Amino acid sequence: MRGQDTAISQLAHIPYMKGMSIFEILAGVAMVLVLLVLFTGIISMLKGGDFNRRWGNRLMRMRILFQFLAVLMLGLAFLLDG
Repeated sequence: MRGQDTAISQLAHIPYMKGMSIFEILAGVAMVLVLLVLFTGIISMLKGGDFNRRWGNRLMRMRILFQFLAVLMLGLAFLLDG
């Protein structure tokens, strides 16, 4: 699509934070969420108990989801920044 701007590429270049695209910002947010969920899961495993039994598997799934979103957003940022 050379010469034509798609809606996604236009969205990628909206100046949110001095040259950062929306996808770079969303990737950063997803990475912070990965860290929060990861540390919550590690602390809950170390303590054990009812919270770990209820939420341990869900926290692992949320971490994987946030990691996927971070990689996807970074990939889109690199692809559209091209």
